Amino acid sequence: MEVDQQQPAPAEQSNAQSENTQTPTAQPESVATPQQTPAPTPASENTCDQCNKHFEKLLRCGKCKVVRYCSADCQKKAWPQHKLVCGKKVEPPQARPVPSKEIEEDEEEENVKYTEDGKKIIEIAAAPPQKPDSHYHFDPAGDSVVYDLMQDDSVWLVLLRRTLGFVDKDGVPHRPFIVMLFEIAPRNGLRTREIVLDHRIGRLPHPGYVYKILIKQMKLSNDLMQQPPHRPKSIIFTSKYLFGHLKQVLENLRIIPKFWTEEENQGYGDQYVELFSKHMRKKGFTESNNSHKPGLLQIAGVGRRLVAGMYSAAAEYYKNKNWQHFQVRDILQVTWLDETWYFVTTRKEDFTQVLGIIQEENWEELVAILKTGVRKTLAEDVPGAYHKMTIYTEELAIPFQDLADIDKWSFEIADLKPGSTCWPFPGCFRTLDNSNLFRPTRAELWWLEVGLRTLNHIVKEFAQQPKAVPNPEQGEQAEQAETSWKQKFIDNELPITLENTSENRIHVKVKLIHV
Repeated sequence: MEVDQQQPAPAEQSNAQSENTQTPTAQPESVATPQQTPAPTPASENTCDQCNKHFEKLLRCGKCKVVRYCSADCQKKAWPQHKLVCGKKVEPPQARPVPSKEIEEDEEEENVKYTEDGKKIIEIAAAPPQKPDSHYHFDPAGDSVVYDLMQDDSVWLVLLRRTLGFVDKDGVPHRPFIVMLFEIAPRNGLRTREIVLDHRIGRLPHPGYVYKILIKQMKLSNDLMQQPPHRPKSIIFTSKYLFGHLKQVLENLRIIPKFWTEEENQGYGDQYVELFSKHMRKKGFTESNNSHKPGLLQIAGVGRRLVAGMYSAAAEYYKNKNWQHFQVRDILQVTWLDETWYFVTTRKEDFTQVLGIIQEENWEELVAILKTGVRKTLAEDVPGAYHKMTIYTEELAIPFQDLADIDKWSFEIADLKPGSTCWPFPGCFRTLDNSNLFRPTRAELWWLEVGLRTLNHIVKEFAQQPKAVPNPEQGEQAEQAETSWKQKFIDNELPITLENTSENRIHVKVKLIHV
């Protein structure tokens, strides 16, 4: 064992040799017995994890370097249980199906009301009232009652997810957070879940609110799992935000905090959110025509790297307001390797009434779209008889699966404020009517990213360069100075390098076609 002090224990060197000859799960290492002192201030660093007595100096486990003991005897007594979690990542079991009666129990908690237009709305009685953040502040030293509770070897998992849509008591559609607390070892089950209605889009539940959920569960007896009030051995988070804010207070309660990535979590708990969301949809759940379209990650051959690159490029495009530097008649030709595509920017003031970019492999078809709103070729049986677009819209117009993936993998969105219309929606259209929208292929999605990054690069390197202050007396000359940077690209292919795409660095040739 390693000594958790600057001065090493007398038996530290002699134990080093035996450590190499013993397996971690066989016999616990021998430790030196530190000198006991009377009743220091309670703190996790000064408390033996086995006997719960306080010491001035303690030794910690040489493998996990987390739990601490006062002597070799206490370590030996704790070893049969501690070896189950020592230095190991507890693998979650496969997500169990949620029995329908678990969800139907929500009926007793809900009061169904109606908006003026006759839509059902749902008010969750269990939702916390709107209170200032100061209400959720907590003592970093922890709860004194919980500190003295018995501790078993259970492992809890805290998941922070968002339901796929909702109508609150004011009839406003939004997606509330759901905090789920599972026990994943040695038992497997959902301990509790809380719907957080008083937090809107872009604002996570306060760590103090989640902390109070955990403390409440520790103090309660769980008849279903046949457990008295107790402290779990470890609590795992998949949210870095919650883990970072609650790590210290859990350690002070002698609970081991851990962080799992979503890869390590393996989708545990997602099935419950999906079933719960379906249940809410039956009661007035807000959804759009595109809610059940497949997500980008469900497209054949598409991985998280490409989707992350797409969202990153779209966020930069929106933040820099690149559309302000182009007219709808400015067609951008982009060539990479032996493939060429054409792009045009749109805005709400144009005929499209949407903000975004349109992509076509034939510039004449693109001109037809700009003039009439439809392609020349519209036959259903003609491959490629559609145009590709990345449009910006409101959150609830985005497919549910994309929303879930954005939350789960933290894909970049330009503005998360309520009511923002900066959510990118890559799709394919045979006309500008959204009713026949379908998702792009992997190659088409990649080219949509290339188009966005090309526009981002041109605006950053050329259009946003400092310009001379125009003289009102110059009139037309000042207006020409504003568009002079475009002359570099008109009828002249200019090579540029795009950094940080989902395929790393690529070299493209760009030309501007003015129609």
